[in-house]
Amino acid sequence: MAVDEGVMATQETPPESFVEQVKQVLEHLYDFSYLQRHPLAHEMGFSGDSPGETASQSLRRETVSAIEALSPGAGIAFRAPHARPYNLLYLHYIEGSTIQEAAHELGISVRQTYRDLRRGEESVATLLWSRWAKAGPSARTEGDARRLSSLQAEMARLESHPQPTDLRALMQSAHRAVEQLALQRGIIFQVELPPELVIVSTDMVVARQVLISALSGAIQQAQPGTL
Repeated sequence: MAVDEGVMATQETPPESFVEQVKQVLEHLYDFSYLQRHPLAHEMGFSGDSPGETASQSLRRETVSAIEALSPGAGIAFRAPHARPYNLLYLHYIEGSTIQEAAHELGISVRQTYRDLRRGEESVATLLWSRWAKAGPSARTEGDARRLSSLQAEMARLESHPQPTDLRALMQSAHRAVEQLALQRGIIFQVELPPELVIVSTDMVVARQVLISALSGAIQQAQPGTL
C-alpha cells in the first residue's frame, strides 16, 4: 500500500527521540532478544496481539508493515527519486545491504543515500507515531494487529529456508557492514578466520543481521583501539 504524500504531510511529526528509537529497531530487525527489551515493544503498545506472539515479534511485524506502507507501488522505476526511501529501507534493513552497496545499486552518492535513508526512517517513525504513540494501544483493531503484508510473507519465507553457508564469508560481510562505524569510533577490528571452509546450515540474511548486531554492540561498548 502506497502512502499519499499529502496524508504524510498532515501527520504530526514525532519527537526526535522517537525517531531514534525507531532507527534502533530497524537496525536490530532480526534480533528478537534486543527487540524484546526495547522500550517500544512495551511502552508504545507493541505487546504481542496475535495468539502466541511475543512483544518483539509484534514490534517487528508493525515496523515491517510501516516500511511496506511506504512502497510507491507497482510500475514505479526502482531508481525513481520518490521511491528511494522505501527501496533503501528494504535494501539496508531487510536485505542487509551496506550503505555503499545500496548506493551503488541505486546509482546515487553515499551522501545522498544517507539523506534518503534518513527520510525513510523518519517516515516509518511518523507512521508508527500516528498509529500508536498518539492513539494508544486501544485504538488498534484486531484486523490491524493480525494483518500480514506481502513483505512479511517474504521475510517468513526467507527465515524458513536455511541453506549451507560459509561462516567465513558471513563474518567478512558483517565486518564490512560495521567497518565505517568502527572507524568513526577509533576502533580497528582484528578478524582471524580459518583458511578452510566452515559450513553451517543457516539463513544467510538472518545470520548476517545477528552478526552485525553483535559487532555493532561490541563497537558501542568498546574503547578506541584494537578489538
